[in-house]
Amino acid sequence: MKIGIFGFGSLGRSLMTGLIKGGIEKSDIMVCDPSAHRENKAKDMGIAVADSTAVACACDAVVFAVPKTAFDSMEMDWSLFDDKIVFSCMAEVKMDRLKQRFGGRVVRVIPTLGAENGISIVGICFDDKTEKKEAIKDMFRKVGTVIECKEDELSTITALAACGLCYAAYILNSFINTAENLGFDREKGQEIVEKTFRSAMEMGDYELLIGKIAARGGITIKGVDVMNEGNVHKTIDTAFKTAYRELIK
Repeated sequence: MKIGIFGFGSLGRSLMTGLIKGGIEKSDIMVCDPSAHRENKAKDMGIAVADSTAVACACDAVVFAVPKTAFDSMEMDWSLFDDKIVFSCMAEVKMDRLKQRFGGRVVRVIPTLGAENGISIVGICFDDKTEKKEAIKDMFRKVGTVIECKEDELSTITALAACGLCYAAYILNSFINTAENLGFDREKGQEIVEKTFRSAMEMGDYELLIGKIAARGGITIKGVDVMNEGNVHKTIDTAFKTAYRELIK
């Protein structure tokens, strides 16, 4: 199967890299992007580039990984996609809008940038025309853990996994900045922070772990009290809910 990727920004590159690492041949991928700079990146990676019509005609499946505004303003012969499988990675473009443009099979696929390393969460929602669903899920398992869901659940997965990846990086970066403020160089601070987070993840049962470490009368509880006073839980909850509300508009 030849795969065309429309949009070679961070998500398009990440998805393509993960697919290649998972066994898809570079010769089976084509890229189309309005930016010459991004197309040159694809060429440097050994990937063929072409205009939108050529990619649509040459490929069996196409991936749209462009912003909603770019998708809305695209002008081309949409009938070229009638016999294709269309994979939409556009979190804000709903199935009914996609079906207005594409007459063939449409699958909404929401990966994260972890796709590059095969560690993405991949939310996937099929339309009623799609066949060979397991084969499609197997393809995306090359880039991470696939979760099939209804369309209204896709926004929740997007907020938790795709937006959440950014929020997790934000929190990690804040820890590393604090390590620097405490006197470590950034490299050493990052090592300490990452190993600390991995330790917490491996130990699991985070609520129990908090109770074990932040025993009353100890030093850790003083910091927990500061976070509780700052309503950190609410801030995180609000961040996710704000992103989710934007997705369901």
